[in-house]
Amino acid sequence: MELRHLRYFVAVAEHLHFGRAAEALMTAQPSLSRQILQLEDELGVRLFDRTNRHVELTDAGRLFLADARRTLQAADAGIRHARENADGTRGELRIGFIGGAMLMLLPSVLREYRRRYPNVDVHPHVMPFPEFVPALHAGSIDVAWSVPSTDPDIDSQIVTSDGFLAVMASDHALAARAIVDVSDFASETLVLFARSAAPGLHDMTMELCAASGFRPTRLHEVFDVPTFLGLVAAGFGVGLAPYPWSVIHIPGSVFRAISIDYKAREALCWRRDRHTPIIRAFVETALEIIPAER
Repeated sequence: MELRHLRYFVAVAEHLHFGRAAEALMTAQPSLSRQILQLEDELGVRLFDRTNRHVELTDAGRLFLADARRTLQAADAGIRHARENADGTRGELRIGFIGGAMLMLLPSVLREYRRRYPNVDVHPHVMPFPEFVPALHAGSIDVAWSVPSTDPDIDSQIVTSDGFLAVMASDHALAARAIVDVSDFASETLVLFARSAAPGLHDMTMELCAASGFRPTRLHEVFDVPTFLGLVAAGFGVGLAPYPWSVIHIPGSVFRAISIDYKAREALCWRRDRHTPIIRAFVETALEIIPAER
C-alpha cells in the first residue's frame, strides 16, 4: 500500500464521485478507478458500493476512511517536520555552557532564539570546561558556549571578548584607586580558580600576572564564582575576574579596572562535521543579538 492509494481513496470518499475526485487529484478517471480497485484487492474488502450513477462508502470504507485520514495527517506532519529540520526551524538543540555565560549575554541569546524558533526544543546544560570537547565528540551536546577550542575537529566562532577586572575587599588599600596596576598584587594572596575546574581561566590569570612581571606564590584555589567573590570580600586575598562577574554583588567586595588590556574570549563551538542548519541558526542569532546587548 502506498500513500497515493490512501490519497486517492480519501478524495473519492469525500467527493463520492470518481469524476470530481479525479479532477481534484488532477489525474485521469480510469487511472483513479484502477488505483481504488488495487487498494480494495490489497485490503481484501470492498470500500465503495458504486453504480453508474451512485457511489457510497461501505461500512468497511467508513471505518477505513478515519484510519486513512490519520495516516495521511501523520505522513504530512512527518514530511513537514523533516523539511523544517532541514531548514533549521524544527528539531532539538542541546547547548553546553560555562556558568559565567549566564551572567550577561547567554540569557538574551537563548530568549531571542526561542522566540524565533519556537519549534526547536532547546536543552541547556551547565558543565565544567574540561567536559565540553568530549561532550561535542560524543554527541551529547550540539554546541558549546565556552573558550575557543584548539581541537582540529571543532569549529569555533568568537562571540565575546571581555577584559579582566581587579576584585578586592572594599576596605583594601587599593580599593580607593580607579585603576589598579596588576603588579601591585605581587605581594598579595591571589584567589583564583583551580586549574582542574577551569583550566582556561586559571591559565589566563597566571598569564596576566606574568605579563605584569610576577608569579603569585600564595594562592587560594576555588571551584565556583560565589566562593571566589566571597573569599575576596572576606579579605582572604585579591582576584582577577572576567568582566561579566562584576554583575554579581557580594557585600564587601569591589571591582576596579586594571592597567593592562587582557581579553578573555568566549566562543560557540561545534563539531566540524555537525554544522547543521539548527546550529547555524543559533550561531547567527547569537551574532545578531550580542552587539545589541553590548
